[in-house]
Amino acid sequence: MLNLIIKDLLVMRKSLLFLLMYIIILPLSFIHLSGGFLPVGLFPVAVMLMNSTSNDLKNKNHVLLSSLPIRRKHIVAAKYLGALFYSLVGVVIAFVTSMVTRLAMPQTEVAWMSVGQAVMLLSLALIFSSLYLPIFYWLSDQGMQTVNIVMTIILFITLSISFQIPVYTGSVLLLLAAILLFLLSYFTAVRIFSRKDF
Repeated sequence: MLNLIIKDLLVMRKSLLFLLMYIIILPLSFIHLSGGFLPVGLFPVAVMLMNSTSNDLKNKNHVLLSSLPIRRKHIVAAKYLGALFYSLVGVVIAFVTSMVTRLAMPQTEVAWMSVGQAVMLLSLALIFSSLYLPIFYWLSDQGMQTVNIVMTIILFITLSISFQIPVYTGSVLLLLAAILLFLLSYFTAVRIFSRKDF
């Protein structure tokens, strides 16, 4: 299962330049806003997850992996562990960005990202992954491009709503809900993928 995660990361290395450009440019647009850490950290998660699933479809990885002696629930678990890793990377990106911006441009009065804000960001990333991955396993290559567009729109809507959530009182409850949704999403995806014929 670890090898499947490493495989995703190796295939994704081609898009690292795009992510690097994103990390440099996007913070200038959002970091000065209240809650600007959310898009700064959440968009890389969405990009990495969508890139991972797009590579699966382009390379027909599901067909190949299904022919190997690997249990399908392990294939799905690897994708979910990858999503968790991307979520943690998003939190690190947001924290480092807020730190660098604060040090490089002190006149912007950018606040350090708090623990509550990091928890909220992690929660939103898990919720996005929980919604996206079952749809990916359900549709596979049938209409996934449209799904990616719709999920990007949902991402923007989620961000606009999240700005209204109290950071400290709402983040813990949001994290608990996100973990439950993530687990439910995993079992749903396993059920869907196990019934697929390749």
